[in-house]
Amino acid sequence: MTDLDLTATHRSHASPSLVKRPALVVAFVAVVIAAAHIRWPRLIDSLGGEVRRLNGVWLVPAIALAGVSMLTAALQQRRVLRARGVSLPVRSMMAITFAANAVSVTLPLAGSTAGTAYTYAQLKRRGADVPTAAWALATSGIISTTVLAAVLGVGAAVTGDGATSIVGPVAMVLGIVPIAVLLMSFRSELVRHRVERMVQVVVSGVRRVIRRAGDLDAAVVSRAFQRLAGFRLGWRAGAASSVYAAVNWVTDIACLAVCVTALGVPVPWTHLAVIYGATLGAASLSFTPAGIGLVESAIAVALVQSGVPTASAIVAAVLYRAVSCWLVLCVGWVSYATMRRVNLLSGTGGRVSAS
Repeated sequence: MTDLDLTATHRSHASPSLVKRPALVVAFVAVVIAAAHIRWPRLIDSLGGEVRRLNGVWLVPAIALAGVSMLTAALQQRRVLRARGVSLPVRSMMAITFAANAVSVTLPLAGSTAGTAYTYAQLKRRGADVPTAAWALATSGIISTTVLAAVLGVGAAVTGDGATSIVGPVAMVLGIVPIAVLLMSFRSELVRHRVERMVQVVVSGVRRVIRRAGDLDAAVVSRAFQRLAGFRLGWRAGAASSVYAAVNWVTDIACLAVCVTALGVPVPWTHLAVIYGATLGAASLSFTPAGIGLVESAIAVALVQSGVPTASAIVAAVLYRAVSCWLVLCVGWVSYATMRRVNLLSGTGGRVSAS
C-alpha cells in the first residue's frame, strides 16, 4: 500500500470524529454565549451594537497590512539566505513562511520550536546545507527580535511610557544575546574547538544508542563549524533584512490600529506600543492553540486600560485576531497541505519545486 493509500485510509477512518469536532465546538461556543448573555446581558447587547456599527471598509486595509506583514517576513529570511548564495523564489519563500507560521501558532508552548524546525527542513529540501540553514534561521531571528525591540522601545519612548520603553526592549534583546554570542564565538578558534568537542561527544553518544553509522561524524561536525565561522552577512544584506523586519512589525501594529478605527473609536496611539507588546507576551505564553481566548483577552484588557470602551475593545481584539491570525492561519495550513501533497506525489521526499 502506498503513502497515498495510507493517507486515504486514515482519512476514511478518521472522518466520523472529524465530523463530531465542529459540532462540539459550535455547541461549546453556544453554551458560552448563552451563559455570558445571562451573566452580562448589557455587555452582550453592547457587543451586538458594536458589531452592527463596524465599518467594513476598514477590513480591506487591515487585510492588506496583514498580507504585507507576512510578505516582508518572508522577504527578510530570503534576503539572509541570498547572502549565503541560496536564492529561493518569492512564492516559494512565502509558502514556507505561511506554513511555518501555521505550525508555530497552532501548537501551544512548543510552537516556535516546531515552526523553526519546519522552516529548517524546507530550506534543506530546497538546496540549503545544514550550516547555511542553521545560520540563516539564527541570523534572521536575531535581526527580527532586535528590530522588534527597537520598534517597541522607540514607540514607547515617543509616547512617554517611561519604564516600559526600557524594560520590554531590554528583555527582548537579552533573550537573543546567547544566540548572538554563540555565532560570534565561532570566529574564535579556541572557542570553536571546545564547542566542537562537546558536540562530538554528544554525537558519539547518540550514535552508540541508535547504533547507526549515518553521515554525522567528527569530520562533518568540524567542517560545519568551520563554515559557520566563515559566514558573514554583510552590511547591505543586514540593512535590507532589518528594513524588511521593521516593515513586518510596523504593518502588524498598524493592522491593530486599523481594527480599532473600524469601530469608530479613537486609537490609543500613546499606548499602542504597550498594547502590542502585551499581545506578543500573551501569544508567547499561551497554553492554547493559536492562543485562542488568552491573546484576545490580553488585547481587550490592554485596550480598555488605554481608554477604549469595553465593548469596542472586545470587538476590536477579535477583529484584529481574525485578520492577523485566523485568516493568516488558514492560508498557512493551505500552504502546508499543498507542499505536503507535492512531496507525496513526487514520491521522493526530496527537493520540491517552488510552491
